[in-house]
Amino acid sequence: PASKDPAIVEVVKKRFLEAYKTAKTLNVQHLIFHAGLIPKAYYPKEWLNNCMIFWRDFLSYIGDDIEIHIENVCEEDFSLINDLVEAVNSPIFSVCLDIGHGNVNSSRSLEHWIKGLNTNIKYVHLHNNDGLIDSHYGLCRGQINILQTLELLETYAPNAVWSLETKLGETKQSVLLLEQNGFINCEVNK
Repeated sequence: PASKDPAIVEVVKKRFLEAYKTAKTLNVQHLIFHAGLIPKAYYPKEWLNNCMIFWRDFLSYIGDDIEIHIENVCEEDFSLINDLVEAVNSPIFSVCLDIGHGNVNSSRSLEHWIKGLNTNIKYVHLHNNDGLIDSHYGLCRGQINILQTLELLETYAPNAVWSLETKLGETKQSVLLLEQNGFINCEVNK
């Protein structure tokens, strides 16, 4: 979305509209796109301005039936994504915080991210890792303090949807951790 090349921006728009139309046929409520910020590839103001123009235009082509969330990937800090959400200023445009990406790609704490993004976080990808590789471990394995992170999310982003992005073999244990600590109430087949 932030490319200086209009032809690339048009292809991105076309692909994103295809994703939206597919999501609509599947009756999904949330559609997530990576922020596309490659550190040091853009001047921050240029990236922000180009993305703001792209997303305002993109949102004018779609309805308000699906929420669009911008996910952090390689960012060191939350500020540009937050600035983008604030500049676009749409009730269907918000942040998807991927805590694993934040743990691997940022020297800033997840607490810093959560407090800074605050209620602009409307969707969260939950998984864990060792801080070096985005390995998508279950919540019980890795260096992220999951319980503290979940408590922060409940406090600062209380309306965010949580989605597990764990290795399949570690999903059940992750659900149990969430249930045993009062974050969800469900029955897991044993």
